[in-house]
This record gives sequence, structure tokens and C-alpha cells, in this order.
Amino acid sequence: MFRTLVRWIGRTSRAGTHSPRGGAAGEIAALRRRAAEDPNPGILARLAEVYRLSGDAEQAIEAAHRAIATFPDDPAGHVALARIHYGRFLRTAAASDGRAAEKALLRAREIAPSDPGALIHLAALYARVGAVDDARRILAEAEPVLPREPRIAEIVRALPRAERLRPPRHEDPFHAHEAANAGRGIGTPLPDGARLAENLSPLLAARGVVSVIVLGPDGEVAFARPSSDGAKVESLRAMRDAGRVSARRMSLGIFSLAGLAGTEGKLVIVDRGAATVFVEGDGASLDDGFEERIAALVGTGLGPEEIA
Repeated sequence: MFRTLVRWIGRTSRAGTHSPRGGAAGEIAALRRRAAEDPNPGILARLAEVYRLSGDAEQAIEAAHRAIATFPDDPAGHVALARIHYGRFLRTAAASDGRAAEKALLRAREIAPSDPGALIHLAALYARVGAVDDARRILAEAEPVLPREPRIAEIVRALPRAERLRPPRHEDPFHAHEAANAGRGIGTPLPDGARLAENLSPLLAARGVVSVIVLGPDGEVAFARPSSDGAKVESLRAMRDAGRVSARRMSLGIFSLAGLAGTEGKLVIVDRGAATVFVEGDGASLDDGFEERIAALVGTGLGPEEIA
């Protein structure tokens, strides 16, 4: 089955879906041409996002600042800049990135109070640092605007955990969060080593599951049972990146959950932004509802989803 899926990746890539690792050059070149010919905030913000996904933070920030300088009264550039700082904040817990993300999101909301990206990321940011009152205030504004948005529901479900993170009244929540996580690597939601294996043991034991591979935020292998060769891992990275680019072209954010069926089983992909889980199944995985069961087990193993 896996060979079939690798061939699918090759067809998708040749059809024009670019990977942020290897194929981002084509996507970036096209966006740069369009920005030069007819610049608009959406194109410049998309350019910043593709740079961000490819790991080029310097170029991403430059593109976001260009969007802001050229279109200061459009929220797109501010949200793009916020996503860069927010993504780094999730990995490092640095207060400076958290505050920079907040500043950009607040500016986006000044321009467009109902901007979905600003509302979702601001609520998630406040929940992340235990600023529960601020998170609830933003959620109250977001829920009527985005009544069926699953990311809003995810943040609401994370509020009990956020309550436990609430800092003392006199402390800045971003600096308190940074201090609490200093040297512990908790900026990323992925547990390490044995704890990750323990958390994912119910997933490995689930009916129909043959193998589980977890890629971290930079595409590194965080977990693999059984162990996997480099060619297979690189193909999974390409599949993840192709899916992300396609989803963003359709304004869907990350693709969240995908299931690809072969004659012998399925490959289920759960994209959490900061981590991507690949679950290969045997014939039993062809049963209805397999993808949803896997997504639930991934949620249990990795904890609340990050908005990335």
C-alpha cells in the first residue's frame, strides 16, 4: 500500500502542488511575480505564509512587513506577521514572540474586528498563557462570527487546562509562561521519548493499526513504531507539505485529517501543525469510522490541539 501512496505523491507534485521543503521555490516564485505585477495584501500575506512553512523566518517576516507597509489598513499582513511569531512562541515559549504575536493580532482586530484569523489566534494565544479572562472575552466575540468553527470549539475545550496555568494577578502572563517553561522544552506540545511512546501506546494497540510515525514541527522524526527508513520518512514529509499547501490554497488552514485508501488498507494523516501523525492500517482499517477513531486516539496521546 505504501508504494501506491508514494506514487500518488509523485503525481500530486507533478500536477503542481509544491512542498515547502523542496517545491516551495515554484510557489514562492509565482507569488513574487504576482506581487510585482499587481500587489495586493492577500498575495503578500500568502508569500509570508509560504516562507514560514518552508522554515525561512527572515523572508517570511520581510514579506509580512512589506504587506503591512504597503497595505497598513488591511488585516492580512498583520495576521501573517502574528502567525510567524505565534509559531515560534509555540516552539520556544519566548515572551517576546508571544507579545509580538499579540500586538499584531490586536492591530488586525482594530482594522477588522471580525477577522477570523485574528480572533482564533488571539483566543488560542491567551489560552496558551493562562490569560483565561482575555481568552473568554475573545471567544465570546468569535463564536457568533464563526459558529461552526472547530478550532474555536477546541480552544473552549482547552480552557480548564488554561485555568490551571493562570498566573498571579500581578504577573505578566507571557513572562510567567516563559519562566515556567524555561529549559523544559514545553513550547512544543510533543512529549519526549518514553512519555510519547507511553501516550501513543493505545494508538499502536488499536485494531487495524500497523505502524505509527510522528513528525515534529521541523519535519524531524519524533516517534516511529516500527522504525522506518529515510526514503519513507521523506515521502511522508512530502505528503504532509503537499496537503498543507493545497489546504491553504483553498483557505482551509491545515488539512487536519486525511485518509488515503489502498487495496490493502489506509494511511491516516492527522496534522496538528506542530506535529503530524501518520498511521498505516491493514485491511481492518478499511472499516467506516477508522479515521475518526484514529483522530480521537491522537488527541488523547498528544493533548489539546495547537492552533498553528
